[in-house]
Amino acid sequence: MADVRPDQVQRSLQDLRIELGILTARVAVASGLRPPDLDILDIAVHDGPISPTRLARRTGVHPATMTGVLARLERDGWVARRRNPIDGRSAVIEPVPHRTERIGQLYADANLRMGDILARRTPGDLAVIDAFLSEVIHAARAAADGLDPHPGSASAVDQHADVLD
Repeated sequence: MADVRPDQVQRSLQDLRIELGILTARVAVASGLRPPDLDILDIAVHDGPISPTRLARRTGVHPATMTGVLARLERDGWVARRRNPIDGRSAVIEPVPHRTERIGQLYADANLRMGDILARRTPGDLAVIDAFLSEVIHAARAAADGLDPHPGSASAVDQHADVLD
């Protein structure tokens, strides 16, 4: 196998991000969702019951915007709001399984194709791929956490007031 430079891998990761973004947008449209709403729903499915506040922090979506997104997802039957079993005072968001199964159906072809690719890899290859992707995920999350999710908002301006003086 030919040597691969780090910039080639970074370009492949960028290509992957673009293609997954296109796939996600098409799945969202096919399911009647907006792409950002599908992202939020995906996190709720992945992270399990999650509070609206934690979901807003995790995604960087402004809490007021998150309230509207969750109301829309709840109204359309994608999520349910339940009392938090830990403290009983707050709510958690849970995906509605029979609705989210539709999303899985829309991703089925992509998952089958990826499964075929992974089936051709050795267990050692899979371990390297998994470790690499885990590191990339953590790096992307750290980079996202370092960006202001609400630039130009009062809180962002207040946080950087010393730079403005």
